[in-house]
Amino acid sequence: MAVSTERGVELLREELATYEAHRSELLGSARNRWVLIRGREILGTFESQRDAIDQGYRVVGLMPFLVRQVVEVEVPVNFASTLMAM
Repeated sequence: MAVSTERGVELLREELATYEAHRSELLGSARNRWVLIRGREILGTFESQRDAIDQGYRVVGLMPFLVRQVVEVEVPVNFASTLMAM
């Protein structure tokens, strides 16, 4: 079962707002790294996307979390885990 982009954004609304609220700070301290966010909490920054995702599953489990690269110019890329359909 596929998850629509709109549903994915809705599931991560709080995480996206947290990223935007801390974006300037993250650009100063973690530019080009990958940030892991659950709810209103930044759980860490990582050298690779894989490390951030692995940590997300260890800490958060199967609940939704956001992993996003901290970059000056955002390039839209959308995908959703099949687990989000559960």
